[in-house]
Amino acid sequence: MLVEDHFRETENLLRGISEDDIASWLLKEGYFPEQYILPPSFFVTAFSLNATVYNGDLSSLTRRKLINISHPKTVLTSRLFGIQHPYNYHDIVYYLRESWGFVLDHLFHEDIRIYSYSLPIPVSKKTKNALSSLRSGRMIYEWIEMAEKDLVLDSRKYKYIVKTDITNFYSSIYTHSIGWALHGREKAFKDKEYALLGNKIDRLTLR
Repeated sequence: MLVEDHFRETENLLRGISEDDIASWLLKEGYFPEQYILPPSFFVTAFSLNATVYNGDLSSLTRRKLINISHPKTVLTSRLFGIQHPYNYHDIVYYLRESWGFVLDHLFHEDIRIYSYSLPIPVSKKTKNALSSLRSGRMIYEWIEMAEKDLVLDSRKYKYIVKTDITNFYSSIYTHSIGWALHGREKAFKDKEYALLGNKIDRLTLR
């Protein structure tokens, strides 16, 4: 299946990039929403990974406000984006870097049967073992290529194609489900000390 081939190629490209490079990109390029959301004056210059986290005790976490930004989606509708407090966002990246191998193994599990073209981290066949300068190149432009070629060829095996969209995707995420997705619901429920990656992210994600 060509769609699966693309998915596995994405995995190989992502595994070829170091955890430090991923963390650095997440802090500098991934902190703000897409570039078109904010004026060019908003950019990150000095945001690096510390040797330790800002929030030492997740059971007694300081509540910090989420900054919301509304951006026009169409003439009549807007899309709401949120910006995390830097301390919380840093710690999310810190824990992701610490468990990056586990994250990749989960996202690209060998038995997975749902193949996504959506990947916000800019990997590309042209920049192997390094991040691409084009933030959504593989996600958008290679999706177009896939839609024109791969889907047409793979569609011979199926009678129907279903196209869906999720309204208010990010704001509708129930943060407890992050831990459920990564570790299973029962295991996540038993973790009352926030030892699991998914529960750490859940706790740090401002609502």
